[in-house]
Amino acid sequence: MACAIGKLPVPTKDGYWGVVHAVQEQPSPRLQDYGDHFSPEFCDFLDQCLHKNPLLRPSAAGLLAHPFITKNYSPREHANGRLSRDCQPPSAEALEHSRQEMRTIAEKAQSWCRDHVDAFRRLSYISKSNEVQDTSNGSKIMVLAKQLRLPVDEVARHFAFLDEYCE
Repeated sequence: MACAIGKLPVPTKDGYWGVVHAVQEQPSPRLQDYGDHFSPEFCDFLDQCLHKNPLLRPSAAGLLAHPFITKNYSPREHANGRLSRDCQPPSAEALEHSRQEMRTIAEKAQSWCRDHVDAFRRLSYISKSNEVQDTSNGSKIMVLAKQLRLPVDEVARHFAFLDEYCE
């Protein structure tokens, strides 16, 4: 979007942390708010890419099938014939790398949870009192499994410890 409009679509006067805050706390920017000279397909494509909730964001394969891409894609320019990463089964080496990465993430997350158990209690209290909508552990595990290209049940076993920290 920044390339299309020639600037960041969030306030920058507060520097880096202001941008981070805007990305986290403000609604996703919409291209149509910057004029009507962009095609509806392009605006819709960027809206889909910028969904903050990863469960609502289309997969890479889904985005590649979007009308904006299909109308503007030229096969002559990309004739190498390679399948996209999502269409190829992962190699044994890639699976082992993903499993090691998952184990490392789980170990670090569990260590952090043990060290910050009081913060979890406070956060749980704040979330309940403010009726904050949160994403469940299960949905977060599904997204992680998808990113690592591992079975959800395998990832869930390594993150079962979250149930004792998060309600």
